[in-house]
Amino acid sequence: MQTPWNQSGHRRLGVTILAALLGCCVTSAPKAQLTWTSNPSAASDVFNGICYGSGSYVACGVNNSGALVTTSETGDVWVPQHLGDFFAAEDAIWGHGLFVTVHRLGKAYWSADGVTWTAGATGVYVPLFGVCAGPEGFMAVGGDPLAGGVILSSSDAKTWTAVTGVSESPLQGVAYANGTFVVVGDNGTVLVSGDGGASWNKNPDWRFGSLRRVRHLEGRFVAVGSDGQITSSVDGGQWSFQVPIQRNYLHDVAACAGQWVAVGDQGTLLTSADGLEWASADSGTTAVLRGVAFGDRRFVAVGGHGTRLVSDRMAPVDARLRIRIEGSTARLETDSQPGFQYHLERAADFSGWEPVGPGQAGTGGALEWAEPIEEDVSHFFRMRIE
Repeated sequence: MQTPWNQSGHRRLGVTILAALLGCCVTSAPKAQLTWTSNPSAASDVFNGICYGSGSYVACGVNNSGALVTTSETGDVWVPQHLGDFFAAEDAIWGHGLFVTVHRLGKAYWSADGVTWTAGATGVYVPLFGVCAGPEGFMAVGGDPLAGGVILSSSDAKTWTAVTGVSESPLQGVAYANGTFVVVGDNGTVLVSGDGGASWNKNPDWRFGSLRRVRHLEGRFVAVGSDGQITSSVDGGQWSFQVPIQRNYLHDVAACAGQWVAVGDQGTLLTSADGLEWASADSGTTAVLRGVAFGDRRFVAVGGHGTRLVSDRMAPVDARLRIRIEGSTARLETDSQPGFQYHLERAADFSGWEPVGPGQAGTGGALEWAEPIEEDVSHFFRMRIE
């Protein structure tokens, strides 16, 4: 017997199930204007990328001692971590329970907690500029003008397999969503794969300039790069071009629940309510901004001269955890927002809460769990959102 979705709890044949929501989710309406606060590190620090996962930000780059990685739970207090590598870290990502950074000279590192880092084996010696998590592991991209572009894949971030000859130009960024990988790079390079990276199709559109980053945000791929360009695509094939509102190079873009932020050279900081119409915001700096990420209900942007900018937090609203009983299985579902991690926990009473597997990243759609239940036993579920 299958029951309809229930918004709070359900009782059937002596089985009591109660669901609760902890933490908070982001407002469905963006703030009219974000407020930014400077939280710099040493002037010799250069940050190239930032990500958020498992309740922490990880920002990466380089300083006088070599590769630089710093972590923060809130974006306010940062702790430097030691990689023991000289070459600059260019990008960071969270996926499959791991943080992964990619570096110059073909280096890649992984960490389960952002504190202890281990080098992976890539087998390449060209710069790596971008990395993303896919359905079965990770994909990284890079290259140089002589060697052209290179694409690497790994199931565990420890051992990588390289594919060369896919592009004459260096590759800068990579993103994944809905069975599709999209790679962008210098000289208008856009590559698309629908078979997990086994084959790649090049987009011949000559209108692209050089593209630095591509992200999948709120249902579409969004790429940014030279001359202030911002372009988007649902499937990586057909792209919509927006008239730039400024001409500084853009390095990264992030979004959550209708609030968009793009960053670039000369302290460029752009905001948008839909990713289509943009406005300039005052960053308070002329330093290059190379990375931006959303987490813990706020944006954090990083860049040159130790620059770290932290936005105010977006206001929370209610979210619902829905329950449906199918025989001896409880199916739980919630609507999600990109930029948040959703953690399901269960208990036999209101204490002793245990996590139900790893957290799931918000996608903009529904997240689901299937949990076994027993007759004549109470079951309590709760959702924690970070």
